[in-house]
Amino acid sequence: FPDRKAPRQSVWTVFPMIACEIYSPANTYDEMQRKLKDYLAAKIPLIWYFDPELKTVEVYADSATPTILHESDVIDGGAILPGFMINLKEFFAAAQDTGN
Repeated sequence: FPDRKAPRQSVWTVFPMIACEIYSPANTYDEMQRKLKDYLAAKIPLIWYFDPELKTVEVYADSATPTILHESDVIDGGAILPGFMINLKEFFAAAQDTGN
């Protein structure tokens, strides 16, 4: 937050640098698309949409057009999270092992 202070207003004018969503049976397609539109409108520079069923990740990096990563890929944090990397095969396997 600017000056390390949380905004007092009910609608914040500060946005995160990354947004992560995980598709689940509780989410409707329309709900997920609405959230994506909100994230893009807020100009969040890195958006990850994980799909545990398909074992894919939609990566929106300063664009409304995603790059689709598959289980055999590695996702990285780019300039937003330098040095952060996840092997998606290991990630999806760990998520499945914990029932998530």
